[in-house]
Amino acid sequence: MSIIVGLTGGIASGKDTVAVMFKKLGAEIIDADKIANDLINAEISGDNISTKIVGFFGKDILNNSGGIDKKRLADIVFKDRKKLESLNRITHPEIIRIIKEEIASATPRNDEGNIIIVNAPLIVEAEAISLVDKLIVVSVSMENQIARSSLTKEEACRRINAQLSIKEKEKFADFVIDNNNGLKETERQVKKIWKELCI
Repeated sequence: MSIIVGLTGGIASGKDTVAVMFKKLGAEIIDADKIANDLINAEISGDNISTKIVGFFGKDILNNSGGIDKKRLADIVFKDRKKLESLNRITHPEIIRIIKEEIASATPRNDEGNIIIVNAPLIVEAEAISLVDKLIVVSVSMENQIARSSLTKEEACRRINAQLSIKEKEKFADFVIDNNNGLKETERQVKKIWKELCI
């Protein structure tokens, strides 16, 4: 029987790096950000997610190629919490549906099943904790989030404040990884959690 493990954290917390570490140990990774990007980058046609987003936010979010400009969209939603909530209402149900499909179609590596990591930044906010058996939160200081982000300080702070704080997410966690002290220390924690999950 497979174990479904949620992996979450704030922006620039290092959860993608942690996901890679788990993958090297043998976990199967389901990447919610990739699913979201695929939905937003899809050709605007019919009643798909990209069509719904343009229908709500207007054609000003389109780039020269006629697709959604994610930076323009981000600039809008991270300045207005209600618009961010509207975007989440459009995208989250479909993202969750696809995650459920990918979990159901995962092939066990052996008779004992496998460990599936659902790497999802908003697993708590989207009320998708019920999808997972365990939850890992990657914790990092706000100073490190800002320093490690590719965004300006203002943009990073805006996105950090738009999400549930890491401390709040930790309340739901079965495991917390402190990612403030370098890759070797993070990897040590990942291996320790992996051993516990494999018992």
